[in-house]
Amino acid sequence: MTNVALVPQAQARGRRFCRLLSASLCLSSFLVGAAGCRVQPPGGPGDGGGLPQASNCDGGTNAEEVSFAAADGLVVHGTAVQPCAGAPRPVVVLSHQLCQDRREWSAASHDWVSGFAVRGVATLAIDLRGHGQSTLWPDGSRRNLCTGNYPAADYAGMVSDVQAAVAYARTTLGAPTVALVGASIGSNSSLVAYGGDAALRMVVALSPGLDYQGIRPGNAVGAYGTRPALLEAASDDPYSADSVRQLGQTNTNVTTQIFPSGGHGNALIAAHPSELVRVLDLVTSLL
Repeated sequence: MTNVALVPQAQARGRRFCRLLSASLCLSSFLVGAAGCRVQPPGGPGDGGGLPQASNCDGGTNAEEVSFAAADGLVVHGTAVQPCAGAPRPVVVLSHQLCQDRREWSAASHDWVSGFAVRGVATLAIDLRGHGQSTLWPDGSRRNLCTGNYPAADYAGMVSDVQAAVAYARTTLGAPTVALVGASIGSNSSLVAYGGDAALRMVVALSPGLDYQGIRPGNAVGAYGTRPALLEAASDDPYSADSVRQLGQTNTNVTTQIFPSGGHGNALIAAHPSELVRVLDLVTSLL
């Protein structure tokens, strides 16, 4: 993958244009995205308000709040971040762990979004159903799946949330290739979705489990064949570590990594920052 490198003076010019023109198109020829460059209004992905239609061209990327429907009609909300210049880029769909939302993928201690962007790769971080802004069910009810007081069928739909994100990346974002990265229940959802879509290039699962709220990836992993998959956990997160070992036994072609310590999900990456660099490079090489 070719890194996106902008001349500092041109980058500064682009930021000045964006600030001056607010919601207008960014006029710098170095910083033009398919959706234009607009200024992000107040509010964040977890504030529960309406969708801000906004983009940000600072640093040579175009960030846009998006939404699309899963198979059952539930509206999934996400943030698409793409390098501003050039043709449509490969996309990595990012799926968070339980009781988090899409913002976890841009946290300073484990910033996957920026890491992929500097490698010329776009990301689509989503709020899985029952989290962040994706809490409105097709029947009109609102559900917070972080509470754990809902049937397994409500969580099972997270797989279709990932599948819908993949379809959006391909059709609307024009991604020539797509990969998946997930944490915890987002890992399980990604592992199952990967098993049903042979065109996906790679899956990375941080702290997967044999069974999270009824989402069981074992059969999917066993059917991957030689397709690239990386499963990671830490020994001080014993359920995930044991799950990674057992999932690896169902398919010896799957790559597993168990660290002595590090905790669960993206805490593992924060504890081992060099692993983020390694995985970013690995996924990029396969897109």
